[in-house]
Amino acid sequence: MNKKKIKIRLENFKTYIEGDYYYVDKTDFIRELITDHKIVNLITRPRRFGKTFGLSMLRCFFEIDKNKENERLFTGLKITEYPEYINHLGKYPVIHLSFKGAKRLTLEQSIRHICTMISDEYFRHKEAVSSYEARLSQINAIRNYNEDISYYYDSIYLLSQILYDFHKVPVIILIDEYDVPLEHAFFNDYYAGMLDFIRALFESALKTNEVLEFAVLTGCLRISKDRYSKYFGFTEAEVWQIIQYYELKDTLYEEIKDWYNGYHFGNEEIYNPWSVLQAVDSAVHDEPQYLEPYWSNTSSNLIVRSLLDHADANTKEEIEELLRGGFVQKPIMEDITYDDINREDSLWTFLYNTGYLTSDDMEFKNGIYLANLKIPNREVKYIFENHIQKWNDKIIRDSKLEGLYKAILDGKADTIRDEINKVLLQTISYNDYRETFYHGLVIGLLSGMSDYVLKSNAESGHGRSDVVLKHASGGGTAVIFEFKLAENGTVMEKKSREALKQIEEMKYGTDLLREGYEQIIKYGISFSTTTT
Repeated sequence: MNKKKIKIRLENFKTYIEGDYYYVDKTDFIRELITDHKIVNLITRPRRFGKTFGLSMLRCFFEIDKNKENERLFTGLKITEYPEYINHLGKYPVIHLSFKGAKRLTLEQSIRHICTMISDEYFRHKEAVSSYEARLSQINAIRNYNEDISYYYDSIYLLSQILYDFHKVPVIILIDEYDVPLEHAFFNDYYAGMLDFIRALFESALKTNEVLEFAVLTGCLRISKDRYSKYFGFTEAEVWQIIQYYELKDTLYEEIKDWYNGYHFGNEEIYNPWSVLQAVDSAVHDEPQYLEPYWSNTSSNLIVRSLLDHADANTKEEIEELLRGGFVQKPIMEDITYDDINREDSLWTFLYNTGYLTSDDMEFKNGIYLANLKIPNREVKYIFENHIQKWNDKIIRDSKLEGLYKAILDGKADTIRDEINKVLLQTISYNDYRETFYHGLVIGLLSGMSDYVLKSNAESGHGRSDVVLKHASGGGTAVIFEFKLAENGTVMEKKSREALKQIEEMKYGTDLLREGYEQIIKYGISFSTTTT
Protein backbone atom coordinates (compact mmCIF):
# COMPACT_ATOMS: atom_id res chain seq x y z
CA MET A 1 0.00 0.00 0.00
CA ASN A 2 1.39 3.38 -1.03
CA LYS A 3 1.71 5.92 1.76
CA LYS A 4 1.34 9.67 1.42
CA LYS A 5 4.61 11.54 1.13
CA ILE A 6 5.85 14.02 3.72
CA LYS A 7 6.58 17.52 2.45
CA ILE A 8 8.51 19.52 5.02
CA ARG A 9 9.38 22.93 3.58
CA LEU A 10 6.09 23.57 1.77
CA GLU A 11 4.05 26.22 3.61
CA ASN A 12 1.27 26.80 1.07
CA PHE A 13 -1.90 25.01 2.16
CA LYS A 14 -3.42 24.73 -1.31
CA THR A 15 -0.30 23.27 -2.91
CA TYR A 16 0.14 20.91 0.04
CA ILE A 17 -3.40 19.50 -0.14
CA GLU A 18 -3.36 19.27 -3.93
CA GLY A 19 -0.09 17.35 -3.69
CA ASP A 20 -1.84 14.81 -1.45
CA TYR A 21 0.89 14.98 1.20
CA TYR A 22 0.39 13.71 4.76
CA TYR A 23 -1.59 16.39 6.59
CA VAL A 24 -2.21 16.71 10.32
CA ASP A 25 -5.73 18.15 10.30
CA LYS A 26 -5.83 21.51 12.10
CA THR A 27 -9.03 22.86 10.51
CA ASP A 28 -10.84 22.91 13.86
CA PHE A 29 -8.88 26.13 14.34
CA ILE A 30 -11.25 27.75 11.80
CA ARG A 31 -14.29 26.75 13.84
CA GLU A 32 -12.87 28.12 17.07
CA LEU A 33 -11.88 31.41 15.43
CA ILE A 34 -15.44 31.89 14.18
CA THR A 35 -16.96 30.88 17.52
CA ASP A 36 -14.71 33.11 19.63
CA HIS A 37 -15.00 36.04 17.24
CA LYS A 38 -12.19 38.02 18.83
CA ILE A 39 -11.35 40.98 16.60
CA VAL A 40 -7.57 40.68 16.95
CA ASN A 41 -6.02 37.26 17.59
CA LEU A 42 -2.31 37.05 18.40
CA ILE A 43 -0.83 33.56 17.97
CA THR A 44 2.65 33.32 19.46
CA ARG A 45 4.75 30.22 18.96
CA PRO A 46 8.43 29.47 18.38
CA ARG A 47 9.67 29.40 14.81
CA ARG A 48 8.82 26.35 12.69
CA PHE A 49 5.66 25.53 14.64
CA GLY A 50 3.34 25.82 11.64
CA LYS A 51 2.32 29.49 11.90
CA THR A 52 2.82 30.29 8.20
CA PHE A 53 1.04 27.14 7.10
CA GLY A 54 -1.84 27.90 9.48
CA LEU A 55 -2.41 31.37 8.01
CA SER A 56 -2.25 29.92 4.50
CA MET A 57 -5.03 27.53 5.53
CA LEU A 58 -7.13 30.43 6.86
CA ARG A 59 -6.71 32.37 3.64
CA CYS A 60 -7.76 29.36 1.53
CA PHE A 61 -10.86 28.91 3.65
CA PHE A 62 -12.09 32.47 4.11
CA GLU A 63 -10.99 34.31 0.95
CA ILE A 64 -13.63 35.11 -1.66
CA ASP A 65 -13.57 32.31 -4.20
CA LYS A 66 -15.99 33.03 -7.05
CA ASN A 67 -15.29 29.75 -8.81
CA LYS A 68 -15.44 27.77 -5.54
CA GLU A 69 -12.12 26.12 -6.35
CA ASN A 70 -11.02 26.01 -2.71
CA GLU A 71 -14.02 24.02 -1.48
CA ARG A 72 -12.42 20.77 -2.61
CA LEU A 73 -9.32 21.50 -0.49
CA PHE A 74 -11.33 20.91 2.67
CA THR A 75 -13.12 17.75 1.55
CA GLY A 76 -12.94 15.15 4.32
CA LEU A 77 -11.33 17.52 6.83
CA LYS A 78 -12.74 18.19 10.31
CA ILE A 79 -14.27 21.57 9.48
CA THR A 80 -16.69 19.92 7.03
CA GLU A 81 -18.37 18.16 9.95
CA TYR A 82 -19.93 21.51 10.94
CA PRO A 83 -22.25 22.81 8.16
CA GLU A 84 -22.85 26.10 9.97
CA TYR A 85 -19.15 26.94 9.71
CA ILE A 86 -18.78 25.83 6.08
CA ASN A 87 -21.08 28.76 5.25
CA HIS A 88 -18.09 31.03 5.91
CA LEU A 89 -15.97 29.33 3.24
CA GLY A 90 -15.00 31.71 0.42
CA LYS A 91 -17.03 34.66 1.73
CA TYR A 92 -14.51 37.33 2.85
CA PRO A 93 -11.93 39.62 1.25
CA VAL A 94 -8.56 38.76 2.82
CA ILE A 95 -5.40 40.82 3.23
CA HIS A 96 -2.49 38.43 3.69
CA LEU A 97 0.98 39.77 4.52
CA SER A 98 4.12 37.96 5.65
CA PHE A 99 6.86 39.88 7.44
CA LYS A 100 9.09 36.81 7.52
CA GLY A 101 11.44 38.13 4.83
CA ALA A 102 12.02 41.57 6.39
CA LYS A 103 15.53 40.70 7.57
CA ARG A 104 17.81 43.45 6.34
CA LEU A 105 20.94 45.11 7.64
CA THR A 106 19.52 48.64 7.60
CA LEU A 107 16.23 50.27 8.50
CA GLU A 108 15.78 51.59 4.96
CA GLN A 109 16.25 48.15 3.38
CA SER A 110 13.88 46.47 5.80
CA ILE A 111 11.13 49.08 5.42
CA ARG A 112 11.56 48.92 1.66
CA HIS A 113 10.93 45.19 1.75
CA ILE A 114 7.72 45.66 3.76
CA CYS A 115 6.51 48.45 1.48
CA THR A 116 7.13 46.28 -1.59
CA MET A 117 5.20 43.46 0.02
CA ILE A 118 2.24 45.79 0.68
CA SER A 119 2.41 47.05 -2.89
CA ASP A 120 2.23 43.46 -4.12
CA GLU A 121 -0.91 42.92 -2.03
CA TYR A 122 -2.49 45.97 -3.70
CA PHE A 123 -1.74 44.39 -7.08
CA ARG A 124 -3.19 41.08 -5.92
CA HIS A 125 -6.47 42.94 -5.31
CA LYS A 126 -6.10 45.06 -8.43
CA GLU A 127 -9.76 44.73 -9.50
CA ALA A 128 -11.01 46.28 -6.26
CA VAL A 129 -8.16 48.82 -6.09
CA SER A 130 -8.71 50.00 -9.68
CA SER A 131 -12.38 50.71 -8.96
CA TYR A 132 -11.67 52.93 -5.95
CA GLU A 133 -11.95 56.61 -6.80
CA ALA A 134 -10.74 58.26 -3.60
CA ARG A 135 -7.11 58.84 -2.52
CA LEU A 136 -5.78 58.01 -5.98
CA SER A 137 -2.44 59.74 -5.42
CA GLN A 138 -1.71 57.57 -2.37
CA ILE A 139 -2.87 54.39 -4.11
CA ASN A 140 -0.65 55.10 -7.12
CA ALA A 141 2.30 55.87 -4.85
CA ILE A 142 1.83 52.55 -3.04
CA ARG A 143 1.45 50.53 -6.22
CA ASN A 144 4.51 52.17 -7.76
CA TYR A 145 6.79 51.58 -4.74
CA ASN A 146 7.19 55.24 -3.81
CA GLU A 147 10.27 56.09 -1.74
CA ASP A 148 8.22 58.27 0.62
CA ILE A 149 7.24 55.76 3.33
CA SER A 150 4.58 58.10 4.75
CA TYR A 151 2.31 56.85 1.95
CA TYR A 152 2.39 53.43 3.60
CA TYR A 153 1.58 54.39 7.21
CA ASP A 154 -2.13 53.62 6.83
CA SER A 155 -1.81 51.48 3.69
CA ILE A 156 -3.21 48.29 5.27
CA TYR A 157 -6.17 50.22 6.64
CA LEU A 158 -6.75 51.87 3.25
CA LEU A 159 -6.68 48.51 1.45
CA SER A 160 -9.27 47.12 3.86
CA GLN A 161 -11.51 50.11 3.13
CA ILE A 162 -11.08 49.54 -0.61
CA LEU A 163 -11.97 45.84 -0.29
CA TYR A 164 -14.99 46.54 1.89
CA ASP A 165 -16.27 49.17 -0.53
CA PHE A 166 -15.88 46.76 -3.45
CA HIS A 167 -17.24 43.54 -1.89
CA LYS A 168 -19.60 44.99 0.74
CA VAL A 169 -18.25 42.40 3.20
CA PRO A 170 -16.02 42.97 6.27
CA VAL A 171 -12.34 42.21 5.76
CA ILE A 172 -10.05 39.59 7.34
CA ILE A 173 -6.40 40.57 7.89
CA LEU A 174 -3.71 37.88 8.23
CA ILE A 175 -0.20 38.99 9.21
CA ASP A 176 2.50 36.34 9.53
CA GLU A 177 5.63 36.73 11.71
CA TYR A 178 4.80 40.31 12.63
CA ASP A 179 7.81 40.60 14.96
CA VAL A 180 10.55 39.33 12.62
CA PRO A 181 11.48 42.85 11.43
CA LEU A 182 11.52 44.02 15.07
CA GLU A 183 13.82 41.20 16.16
CA HIS A 184 16.19 41.79 13.26
CA ALA A 185 16.07 45.55 13.84
CA PHE A 186 17.07 45.08 17.48
CA PHE A 187 20.13 42.98 16.68
CA ASN A 188 21.17 45.43 13.94
CA ASP A 189 20.66 48.63 15.96
CA TYR A 190 17.68 50.24 14.24
CA TYR A 191 14.91 49.08 16.57
CA ALA A 192 13.35 52.47 17.39
CA GLY A 193 12.81 53.40 13.75
CA MET A 194 11.32 50.02 12.87
CA LEU A 195 9.03 50.11 15.90
CA ASP A 196 7.63 53.48 14.81
CA PHE A 197 6.94 52.18 11.33
CA ILE A 198 5.28 48.93 12.48
CA ARG A 199 3.17 50.84 14.99
CA ALA A 200 1.95 53.20 12.24
CA LEU A 201 0.97 50.24 10.04
CA PHE A 202 -0.93 48.38 12.74
CA GLU A 203 -2.69 51.09 14.72
CA SER A 204 -5.02 52.16 11.94
CA ALA A 205 -5.47 48.66 10.49
CA LEU A 206 -6.21 46.86 13.76
CA LYS A 207 -7.35 49.36 16.37
CA THR A 208 -9.68 51.79 14.61
CA ASN A 209 -10.85 49.74 11.64
CA GLU A 210 -14.64 49.55 11.52
CA VAL A 211 -14.65 47.25 8.47
CA LEU A 212 -12.50 44.55 10.10
CA GLU A 213 -14.17 41.15 10.58
CA PHE A 214 -11.14 39.87 12.48
CA ALA A 215 -7.35 39.73 12.26
CA VAL A 216 -4.87 36.97 13.03
CA LEU A 217 -1.23 37.83 13.71
CA THR A 218 1.52 35.31 14.34
CA GLY A 219 4.93 35.81 15.91
CA CYS A 220 7.23 34.64 18.69
CA LEU A 221 6.72 37.24 21.40
CA ARG A 222 4.19 36.99 24.18
CA ILE A 223 3.13 33.41 24.81
CA SER A 224 0.20 33.43 27.19
CA LYS A 225 -2.60 30.98 27.78
CA ASP A 226 -4.79 30.79 24.72
CA ARG A 227 -7.50 28.59 23.30
CA TYR A 228 -5.55 27.66 20.20
CA SER A 229 -2.73 25.68 21.83
CA LYS A 230 -3.16 22.47 19.86
CA TYR A 231 -3.34 24.08 16.42
CA PHE A 232 0.31 25.08 16.19
CA GLY A 233 2.64 22.16 16.81
CA PHE A 234 1.74 18.47 17.12
CA THR A 235 -0.03 16.87 20.06
CA GLU A 236 1.07 13.51 21.45
CA ALA A 237 -1.89 11.79 19.79
CA GLU A 238 -1.02 13.31 16.41
CA VAL A 239 2.60 12.16 16.63
CA TRP A 240 1.46 8.65 17.53
CA GLN A 241 -0.91 8.66 14.54
CA ILE A 242 1.98 9.61 12.24
CA ILE A 243 4.13 6.76 13.58
CA GLN A 244 1.27 4.28 13.13
CA TYR A 245 0.40 5.53 9.64
CA TYR A 246 3.94 4.97 8.36
CA GLU A 247 4.23 1.68 10.29
CA LEU A 248 7.38 2.79 12.09
CA LYS A 249 8.83 1.21 15.21
CA ASP A 250 7.40 2.14 18.60
CA THR A 251 10.95 2.83 19.74
CA LEU A 252 11.15 5.70 17.24
CA TYR A 253 8.11 7.26 18.90
CA GLU A 254 9.90 7.17 22.27
CA GLU A 255 13.02 8.73 20.77
CA ILE A 256 10.99 11.47 19.09
CA LYS A 257 9.32 12.20 22.41
CA ASP A 258 12.71 12.54 24.09
CA TRP A 259 14.08 14.80 21.35
CA TYR A 260 11.19 17.02 20.25
CA ASN A 261 8.46 17.01 22.92
CA GLY A 262 8.22 19.04 26.11
CA TYR A 263 6.60 22.33 25.07
CA HIS A 264 3.58 23.48 27.06
CA PHE A 265 1.12 25.96 25.56
CA GLY A 266 -2.10 26.49 27.47
CA ASN A 267 -3.09 23.05 28.73
CA GLU A 268 -1.49 21.17 25.85
CA GLU A 269 1.80 19.29 25.67
CA ILE A 270 3.22 19.99 22.23
CA TYR A 271 5.90 18.53 19.96
CA ASN A 272 8.02 20.58 17.55
CA PRO A 273 6.29 19.73 14.21
CA TRP A 274 9.23 20.72 12.02
CA SER A 275 11.61 18.29 13.70
CA VAL A 276 9.03 15.50 14.03
CA LEU A 277 8.37 15.53 10.27
CA GLN A 278 12.09 15.63 9.50
CA ALA A 279 12.69 12.61 11.74
CA VAL A 280 9.75 10.63 10.34
CA ASP A 281 10.70 11.43 6.74
CA SER A 282 14.24 10.22 7.42
CA ALA A 283 12.90 6.99 8.95
CA VAL A 284 10.48 6.40 6.06
CA HIS A 285 13.33 6.65 3.56
CA ASP A 286 15.48 4.21 5.56
CA GLU A 287 18.12 6.78 6.36
CA PRO A 288 20.34 6.32 9.45
CA GLN A 289 18.11 5.74 12.46
CA TYR A 290 19.43 8.45 14.72
CA LEU A 291 17.72 11.74 15.43
CA GLU A 292 19.19 15.17 14.82
CA PRO A 293 18.63 18.70 16.14
CA TYR A 294 16.84 19.83 12.98
CA TRP A 295 15.38 22.95 14.61
CA SER A 296 18.83 24.29 15.55
CA ASN A 297 19.65 24.93 11.90
CA THR A 298 16.65 27.18 11.21
CA SER A 299 17.87 30.34 12.96
CA SER A 300 20.94 32.06 14.32
CA ASN A 301 19.77 31.46 17.93
CA LEU A 302 20.61 35.05 18.85
CA ILE A 303 18.51 34.88 22.03
CA VAL A 304 20.73 32.14 23.51
CA ARG A 305 23.80 34.15 22.56
CA SER A 306 22.36 37.17 24.37
CA LEU A 307 21.86 35.09 27.52
CA LEU A 308 25.50 34.02 27.47
CA ASP A 309 26.75 37.54 26.77
CA HIS A 310 24.92 38.82 29.86
CA ALA A 311 25.70 35.85 32.12
CA ASP A 312 27.06 36.79 35.53
CA ALA A 313 28.11 34.20 38.13
CA ASN A 314 24.52 33.63 39.27
CA THR A 315 23.22 33.21 35.71
CA LYS A 316 26.04 30.75 34.96
CA GLU A 317 24.91 28.57 37.85
CA GLU A 318 21.31 28.75 36.64
CA ILE A 319 22.28 27.70 33.12
CA GLU A 320 24.24 24.76 34.51
CA GLU A 321 21.22 23.74 36.59
CA LEU A 322 19.08 23.75 33.45
CA LEU A 323 21.62 21.61 31.60
CA ARG A 324 21.54 19.10 34.47
CA GLY A 325 17.79 18.71 33.90
CA GLY A 326 16.70 21.05 36.67
CA PHE A 327 14.65 24.24 36.58
CA VAL A 328 14.92 27.90 37.52
CA GLN A 329 11.98 29.97 38.74
CA LYS A 330 11.58 33.25 36.88
CA PRO A 331 8.86 35.86 36.29
CA ILE A 332 7.29 35.72 32.82
CA MET A 333 6.31 39.13 31.48
CA GLU A 334 3.40 39.29 29.06
CA ASP A 335 3.86 42.81 27.71
CA ILE A 336 7.48 42.66 26.64
CA THR A 337 9.28 44.10 23.63
CA TYR A 338 12.68 43.55 22.05
CA ASP A 339 13.78 46.78 23.65
CA ASP A 340 13.74 44.89 26.98
CA ILE A 341 16.04 42.09 25.86
CA ASN A 342 19.17 43.41 27.57
CA ARG A 343 17.47 43.39 30.94
CA GLU A 344 18.53 40.24 32.81
CA ASP A 345 15.07 39.76 34.34
CA SER A 346 13.34 39.88 30.94
CA LEU A 347 15.79 37.73 28.98
CA TRP A 348 14.27 34.62 30.53
CA THR A 349 10.90 35.64 29.13
CA PHE A 350 12.42 35.86 25.65
CA LEU A 351 13.91 32.39 26.02
CA TYR A 352 10.48 31.12 27.06
CA ASN A 353 8.63 32.89 24.26
CA THR A 354 11.00 31.68 21.56
CA GLY A 355 10.88 28.02 22.61
CA TYR A 356 14.28 27.58 24.24
CA LEU A 357 12.68 27.06 27.63
CA THR A 358 9.29 25.76 28.67
CA SER A 359 7.24 25.41 31.83
CA ASP A 360 4.54 23.02 32.97
CA ASP A 361 4.24 24.74 36.33
CA MET A 362 3.21 28.41 36.26
CA GLU A 363 1.35 30.41 38.87
CA PHE A 364 -0.03 33.94 39.00
CA LYS A 365 1.31 35.59 42.14
CA ASN A 366 1.37 39.23 43.23
CA GLY A 367 0.44 40.43 39.76
CA ILE A 368 3.04 38.44 37.82
CA TYR A 369 3.39 34.95 36.34
CA LEU A 370 6.05 32.82 38.02
CA ALA A 371 7.28 29.88 35.96
CA ASN A 372 9.54 26.94 36.73
CA LEU A 373 11.53 27.10 33.52
CA LYS A 374 13.36 24.11 32.07
CA ILE A 375 14.91 22.97 28.80
CA PRO A 376 12.10 21.17 26.92
CA ASN A 377 14.00 18.37 25.20
CA ARG A 378 17.29 16.99 23.88
CA GLU A 379 17.13 19.07 20.71
CA VAL A 380 17.11 22.37 22.59
CA LYS A 381 19.71 21.10 25.04
CA TYR A 382 21.97 20.51 22.05
CA ILE A 383 21.52 24.15 21.01
CA PHE A 384 22.54 25.36 24.46
CA GLU A 385 25.54 23.03 24.58
CA ASN A 386 26.69 24.04 21.10
CA HIS A 387 26.58 27.76 21.87
CA ILE A 388 28.13 27.31 25.31
CA GLN A 389 31.00 25.36 23.79
CA LYS A 390 31.66 28.20 21.33
CA TRP A 391 31.37 30.71 24.19
CA ASN A 392 33.82 28.74 26.34
CA ASP A 393 36.22 28.43 23.43
CA LYS A 394 36.19 32.20 23.03
CA ILE A 395 36.94 32.66 26.74
CA ILE A 396 39.93 30.34 26.39
CA ARG A 397 41.15 32.14 23.25
CA ASP A 398 40.90 35.50 25.00
CA SER A 399 42.63 34.33 28.18
CA LYS A 400 46.27 35.16 28.83
CA LEU A 401 47.78 31.72 29.36
CA GLU A 402 51.53 32.38 29.32
CA GLY A 403 51.66 31.93 33.10
CA LEU A 404 49.94 28.55 32.82
CA TYR A 405 52.30 27.34 30.10
CA LYS A 406 55.40 28.38 32.07
CA ALA A 407 54.08 26.73 35.24
CA ILE A 408 53.48 23.44 33.39
CA LEU A 409 57.05 23.30 32.12
CA ASP A 410 58.49 24.46 35.48
CA GLY A 411 56.55 21.87 37.46
CA LYS A 412 54.65 24.42 39.58
CA ALA A 413 51.44 22.58 40.44
CA ASP A 414 49.94 25.33 42.62
CA THR A 415 50.23 27.90 39.83
CA ILE A 416 48.67 25.47 37.36
CA ARG A 417 45.74 24.98 39.73
CA ASP A 418 45.23 28.73 40.14
CA GLU A 419 45.42 29.45 36.41
CA ILE A 420 42.94 26.70 35.50
CA ASN A 421 40.57 27.86 38.25
CA LYS A 422 40.57 31.38 36.77
CA VAL A 423 39.22 30.01 33.50
CA LEU A 424 36.76 27.63 35.22
CA LEU A 425 35.16 30.57 37.03
CA GLN A 426 34.26 32.10 33.65
CA THR A 427 33.17 29.01 31.73
CA ILE A 428 29.89 27.09 31.85
CA SER A 429 29.70 23.32 32.09
CA TYR A 430 27.52 21.87 29.34
CA ASN A 431 28.27 18.21 30.03
CA ASP A 432 26.79 17.51 33.47
CA TYR A 433 30.21 18.04 35.04
CA ARG A 434 31.48 14.76 33.63
CA GLU A 435 35.20 14.20 33.36
CA THR A 436 34.94 14.67 29.59
CA PHE A 437 34.02 18.33 30.09
CA TYR A 438 37.20 19.04 32.05
CA HIS A 439 39.22 16.91 29.66
CA GLY A 440 38.03 19.05 26.76
CA LEU A 441 38.61 22.26 28.70
CA VAL A 442 42.25 21.43 29.42
CA ILE A 443 42.86 20.45 25.79
CA GLY A 444 41.51 23.84 24.78
CA LEU A 445 43.83 25.57 27.25
CA LEU A 446 46.90 23.67 26.08
CA SER A 447 46.25 24.08 22.36
CA GLY A 448 47.99 27.45 22.44
CA MET A 449 51.42 25.93 23.22
CA SER A 450 52.68 26.35 19.68
CA ASP A 451 56.00 24.51 20.09
CA TYR A 452 54.35 21.41 21.51
CA VAL A 453 52.36 18.53 20.04
CA LEU A 454 49.15 17.75 21.90
CA LYS A 455 47.64 14.26 21.95
CA SER A 456 44.43 13.18 23.67
CA ASN A 457 43.88 9.60 24.91
CA ALA A 458 47.24 8.62 23.51
CA GLU A 459 48.04 4.89 23.71
CA SER A 460 51.19 4.23 25.72
CA GLY A 461 52.41 1.55 28.11
CA HIS A 462 49.45 -0.53 29.30
CA GLY A 463 46.68 1.91 28.42
CA ARG A 464 45.76 5.41 27.31
CA SER A 465 46.74 8.56 29.15
CA ASP A 466 44.29 11.46 29.12
CA VAL A 467 46.61 14.06 27.58
CA VAL A 468 50.22 14.03 26.42
CA LEU A 469 52.14 17.19 25.60
CA LYS A 470 55.51 16.84 23.94
CA HIS A 471 57.99 19.17 22.30
CA ALA A 472 57.70 19.20 18.53
CA SER A 473 61.46 18.68 18.08
CA GLY A 474 61.17 15.07 19.25
CA GLY A 475 63.34 15.51 22.34
CA GLY A 476 63.60 17.51 25.52
CA THR A 477 60.47 17.84 27.70
CA ALA A 478 57.20 15.92 27.59
CA VAL A 479 54.21 16.22 29.93
CA ILE A 480 51.59 13.61 30.90
CA PHE A 481 48.21 14.63 32.36
CA GLU A 482 45.71 12.29 33.99
CA PHE A 483 42.34 13.61 35.20
CA LYS A 484 39.95 12.43 37.89
CA LEU A 485 36.51 13.66 38.92
CA ALA A 486 36.09 14.05 42.69
CA GLU A 487 32.72 13.74 44.41
CA ASN A 488 33.54 16.78 46.55
CA GLY A 489 36.39 19.02 47.57
CA THR A 490 37.51 16.94 50.54
CA VAL A 491 38.72 14.05 48.36
CA MET A 492 40.35 16.07 45.59
CA GLU A 493 43.90 15.52 46.82
CA LYS A 494 43.24 11.79 47.13
CA LYS A 495 41.92 11.68 43.56
CA SER A 496 44.95 13.60 42.28
CA ARG A 497 47.27 11.05 43.90
CA GLU A 498 45.24 8.24 42.33
CA ALA A 499 45.77 9.88 38.95
CA LEU A 500 49.55 10.07 39.50
CA LYS A 501 49.60 6.46 40.64
CA GLN A 502 47.76 5.45 37.47
CA ILE A 503 50.39 7.17 35.31
CA GLU A 504 53.12 5.14 37.04
CA GLU A 505 51.33 1.78 37.17
CA MET A 506 50.15 1.94 33.58
CA LYS A 507 53.63 3.08 32.44
CA TYR A 508 52.27 5.93 30.33
CA GLY A 509 55.77 7.36 29.90
CA THR A 510 57.20 4.28 28.16
CA ASP A 511 56.76 5.46 24.58
CA LEU A 512 58.00 8.94 25.41
CA LEU A 513 61.27 7.49 26.74
CA ARG A 514 61.69 5.48 23.54
CA GLU A 515 61.17 8.64 21.50
CA GLY A 516 64.09 10.26 23.31
CA TYR A 517 62.34 12.65 25.68
CA GLU A 518 64.74 13.21 28.55
CA GLN A 519 62.41 14.98 30.97
CA ILE A 520 58.87 13.69 31.58
CA ILE A 521 56.68 15.75 33.89
CA LYS A 522 53.58 14.02 35.31
CA TYR A 523 50.45 15.72 36.62
CA GLY A 524 47.47 14.13 38.34
CA ILE A 525 44.63 16.66 38.31
CA SER A 526 41.25 16.30 40.01
CA PHE A 527 38.15 18.38 39.45
CA SER A 528 35.11 18.79 41.65
CA THR A 529 31.84 20.70 41.33
CA THR A 530 31.86 21.50 45.05
CA THR A 531 34.55 22.62 47.45
CA THR A 532 33.20 20.73 50.47
